[in-house]
Amino acid sequence: MREKWLGFPLPPAYSEASFLFLSATGRDPGTRQWPVEPERQGEIAIDKIRSRLEASGVPLDNVVRTSFYYRNREVMASMGEVRRRALGVEKRPASASLMLFRFDDHEQLLEIEATALLPRGWSFQKQVVEFDPPRVYCDAVVVGPYVFLSGAGGVGSTPQEQARDALRNIQPRLEKKGTSLDNAFLISFYVPGEEHISHVRQVCHEFRLPQRLPIVTSVVSGYARDEMKVEVEVSALVPR
Repeated sequence: MREKWLGFPLPPAYSEASFLFLSATGRDPGTRQWPVEPERQGEIAIDKIRSRLEASGVPLDNVVRTSFYYRNREVMASMGEVRRRALGVEKRPASASLMLFRFDDHEQLLEIEATALLPRGWSFQKQVVEFDPPRVYCDAVVVGPYVFLSGAGGVGSTPQEQARDALRNIQPRLEKKGTSLDNAFLISFYVPGEEHISHVRQVCHEFRLPQRLPIVTSVVSGYARDEMKVEVEVSALVPR
């Protein structure tokens, strides 16, 4: 997976909290081997994230955003129950599910990235916002002044058209939560090839996104559905 930053450094935003960014694979730390079962690799990866958070005095419930990268859809399907067991339903984070056919090791079946909130002496309540009707993944997670949207695709025959449609649909989702794309502090685009990075840049210009906004594009091999050619995640602040 390759990432490119199309924006500028993250602005100070709010000072009450900071974020912890983690990633983990399913390699057994004891044996240094890769379990054959994808469920076991998933359990190990989530346990690693849990242990690192607990070492910082933070529970797994503080995870507000996850990205799951799978070798194929069969691995993704096998992880459903593992995710529900570990992350729950009522407090599950915003998420994206993506395919990455080539990992560093041929026995690796998945990788997890997680963003956790580290409160600096202030209490907060994590609100999971569901779609109507509810889906397997949630619409968003709202914590204090922060909104984390789950990944979304769009309609169109090209990644550029789908990215444009996705942002068009994301705006009303943010407005329902009291914010907008103007208040985004991070946008992530998952595209099927590096040649589409310039197309994403063009779409961002069309939407007149703030110049200081960090925009990350990651190249992936596939998505949860065949018709998807791009996936977009947005994190935003709710103005005071």
